Amino acid sequence: TMVVAMTALRVVMQPLPNIQPVTVAALLVGAHLGAKRGVAFAILVTLLSNLLISHGWWTLFQALGWSTVAVIGAKANLIEDGELNHRRLYLLAALVAPLFGVIATLSLVSSSMTASQFMMLVWQGLPFDAVHALGNVAFAVWTGSMIHRFLSGLTALEDEVLATGELHGIDA
Repeated sequence: TMVVAMTALRVVMQPLPNIQPVTVAALLVGAHLGAKRGVAFAILVTLLSNLLISHGWWTLFQALGWSTVAVIGAKANLIEDGELNHRRLYLLAALVAPLFGVIATLSLVSSSMTASQFMMLVWQGLPFDAVHALGNVAFAVWTGSMIHRFLSGLTALEDEVLATGELHGIDA
């Protein structure tokens, strides 16, 4: 449900440059369901939404960027005693935007590019990263509690066995 919802939001909001609802969702999925499921969420949303928007080399870097965000969400203690730490969510929502921007910019690296040229690309992307950060904070304020409540019913530890046993196929 989260993958489809975030894919739909990303596709609908595509005309707005760098307004990414996926970033806050990746933070919260990572916080609630752990790094592995957060990374799976990030990859699925990236692949599905880019299938509808446009696929290319950059898809790999977007998936890596949102996967990194999900891992940060898993490690950031956003959920304390079952409650969402809103301040930490808002702060991280802003801080991960430039990190995502740098990772996505790696898709533009070529063999002839120098380090200074790469830094120029990063510098030129800062206004987009600022818009991404502001959009993330707005999404965190607007949807953070709703996503937290939704995911609270799904929380599972990464080492927990979910409705599966040791048996497969005919033996099950």
